[in-house]
Order: sequence, then structure tokens, then C-alpha cells
Amino acid sequence: MQNAKPNMKALVKACENLGIEVSKVDEIGNLLQIKINDQMYYFSIARVPINDESVSFICSFKSYTYRLLKDELPMPKTRSYNDPNSEEEHTRINAQFKSQKAIVEDIVKNFDFPVMVKMSAGLQGKNVFKCDSKRKVAKAVKVIFNQKKRNYDSTVLAQKFIDIKNEYRVILLDGEIILLYEKVSEIKNINLSPLHNDDGKAVIILDEVIKKDIADIVDKSPILKSFPWIGLDIARDADGGWVVLELNVRPGFSYFIRDNGDEKVVEVYEKLLNRIKNGKK
Repeated sequence: MQNAKPNMKALVKACENLGIEVSKVDEIGNLLQIKINDQMYYFSIARVPINDESVSFICSFKSYTYRLLKDELPMPKTRSYNDPNSEEEHTRINAQFKSQKAIVEDIVKNFDFPVMVKMSAGLQGKNVFKCDSKRKVAKAVKVIFNQKKRNYDSTVLAQKFIDIKNEYRVILLDGEIILLYEKVSEIKNINLSPLHNDDGKAVIILDEVIKKDIADIVDKSPILKSFPWIGLDIARDADGGWVVLELNVRPGFSYFIRDNGDEKVVEVYEKLLNRIKNGKK
């Protein structure tokens, strides 16, 4: 498994520790077949087989995440906009605004500067823009709606800017915290996501006060607690308040393992495998 993702190597170690049969499907080990209770389960890179398609869909599109959870979680004000020129007929027909110019006008009308403009289905901080002028909002919308680009998205999100003091990643299994770490960066040179900057580092958090604060937020959301496996990005703002940034059904561990080794990730996978072994799928 020389070229396999670090988390997949950690998953193999977890299987070996628990005496669970595991085999590679592909040559390098980024697709694993795991046998539990005479049933086969398949793990692919950051994908695990316990979330159903509806949970994956909701969390993959930030506009749906916000609509579903905004009344249960402290989330920043968000408005979504369909591409009026989308090649998908249902997206184009359901576009509330019929031009990019009209979308920009609505964003400027409803948000103070700076405002965050991002793609709904984005990953790893791609196509996320902090805009401090109408001109920059227009540029961000144009970039995201550029159908010739790889990172095109048919939905743009405008979101209230949060002055983030600390940003954390929480791994939840059936609503319980099984891993908590802070995404630390002193610079913002390329990416607004801390771990994707040159000095980005994942730092394990053992502070019980922080853990309890986050657990209390999760406990207030029956919907979130019903999701089997979630990577929750949550931040503390400059005033000390908590804000949920987004949910991820495919949380990656590459940066965490780089900075902390794989022992904690192996423990995470052991808990996930035991969940399946004990009858939850």
C-alpha cells in the first residue's frame, strides 16, 4: 500500500487490530473490501459505507445543509443563487434571478462587506472568495458560474463573513465526538481554509471545556445527531461565539496524520468498524 492514502493505511491497521478481514480491490489500496459478520463493506479513500445517499447529498451541497439545519445550529446567514445560464433545465428554470448582474445586486443588498461568496458543492476551500466590494462579488460569481472551468458550480452561495478566531474539525459518529482538532494557520496566502496554507497544521484538542461546548451544540440538533458519520467544521468568532461552517461526509485525515501520526485515526476507524460489527450499518 505504498501509494495508498494515509487514512486508508490507518484503516487497514484498525482492521488488523480488530482481527477483521480486509483486502485491496485496486492495486494500491484506495478501495478496500472489509468483511464484517459475513457481509462485505467497501471503503474508498475518504468514503465510508454507513451514510445513505440522502445524507451524502445534503452535506455535499452547502445550500441544502443550511436550509435543513439553520434552525438547529448556529450557522451564518446564507443565500443561494442558481446559475441563470445553466445547461441543466431544472436549475435554469428555478433560477430566481435571470442574470449574474441581478444576483450581484441582491448579494450587495442583503449583506454587509466583507461577504463570503462560494460554490455550493465546493471542497478543500476551492472557489471561496472574501469580497469587500461589489466588483469583487461580481468577479466571484463570474468565476463560479464559468461553465468552461473544472470547478464550475450551478449554485453560488453568499454568506455572512465570520471573523474567525479558532477553527476546528470535529469527527462525529452517531452524534458523538470521536476526534477533535484545531486547524491552525498564521497566514492566509492561498486558501481561506487554514490547513491548505503553507503553515497550516492540525493540532489535537483535549480541552474538555471546548469539547463540551461543541457537544452541547450538536446535542441541540436532532437532525445532525441522526447522521451516522460527519466531519463538522465549527469556529469560534472574535467575540467568542460558536458558528457552524459546514458539514462533510468525506472528512479526510491526510493533514492530521502528517502532523500527528496515525494512532488517533486508527482509533477512529476502530470505533467505526465496531459500530458496524455490533449491528449498526
